[in-house]
Amino acid sequence: SPPSVRRACSLGGPCSGVPPAPPTMGNPVFLGAFCAGALWPLLGIAARARGARFLAIALGAGLVSGAVELSGSRVARAGVVLALGVHLRSLGPRRAIVACALVVAGVVIAAGVGGESAGTERLARSSDGMATRIAVWSMGAQAVAERPLLGWGPGGFRAATSPRMTETVARAHGPDVVLNDAHNVVVEYAATTGLLGLAAGAAFVAAAAARAHGPRAGFALGIGLTWLVQPQGVDTTTVAFLALGAAASGAVAPAWAAWSPA
Repeated sequence: SPPSVRRACSLGGPCSGVPPAPPTMGNPVFLGAFCAGALWPLLGIAARARGARFLAIALGAGLVSGAVELSGSRVARAGVVLALGVHLRSLGPRRAIVACALVVAGVVIAAGVGGESAGTERLARSSDGMATRIAVWSMGAQAVAERPLLGWGPGGFRAATSPRMTETVARAHGPDVVLNDAHNVVVEYAATTGLLGLAAGAAFVAAAAARAHGPRAGFALGIGLTWLVQPQGVDTTTVAFLALGAAASGAVAPAWAAWSPA
């Protein structure tokens, strides 16, 4: 076989019988969330950059958008569109056109490389994923109704919802699959920590968000939006809350201090 093929096989994969190297994150949607969040500070910095620096940052935004596409996360792709829309005004007409062109190029190239795993291919195929999520959220709401104040305990979403498995969810995931999360941060915390825990968490986030500003706030927002239809991850949750805390405390690099997404 050609040297390139032999080298690829030696690195692990189907042709060598050796499992490929483990990914940096346990779920590709976590990568999509991380990259969707990273796009916010990139575009914010690009709005204040000029010349070659702007082109370099805009190219980085295109590469990050390509990574979102390869992750296959549809909500992260929506986050890319939202981030672009928020920053169009601050970028200005010419730079907005360049940034959009590079982001679209990154998505198109990644879609060609990623094939069926890419987000555009997943959107093109018919899917009942949203219907399944709504069914899961309904199961979570029933669990909340049974234990409204204190919930079923942290990490208890599976115990709370497994007896309430519906035909829609069973057909989508298989009869033997159990659900460890709600794919919605509000439903999950309401079911596991109860309405009291949800209110306490919401108050904490609201207090931090009220003082947060700058690119770190955008990064936390970009990740947090994916939690409305995707699970939280240990990695994304950690960096999102660290970024939110840094943004709320005013610990912003001087070069970014005056940045605003508006």
